[in-house]
Amino acid sequence: MIATVATVTSVTAEVRADIDAATLELSPSDQAILAVGNGGGLDAARALGYSPTEYAQRLHAARRRLRHAVVRRRRKLAWRVPAAA
Repeated sequence: MIATVATVTSVTAEVRADIDAATLELSPSDQAILAVGNGGGLDAARALGYSPTEYAQRLHAARRRLRHAVVRRRRKLAWRVPAAA
């Protein structure tokens, strides 16, 4: 199958929805790290009261937990979707 703009857009929207839902499953501290983490750097570490090293470690762990939450969510949803004929 050749990917069209509509196909890519719908897949992207679906993945974005899964990421948003999985983010809500994380702890408030993980959510804060991820929200500030997109800007990154020393300013983000200072804003949250962490050393740069501690901030980097926490950001890495929060991203890992988010990735696992998205995978769990997508596996759970895959069981609910009937196979196309």
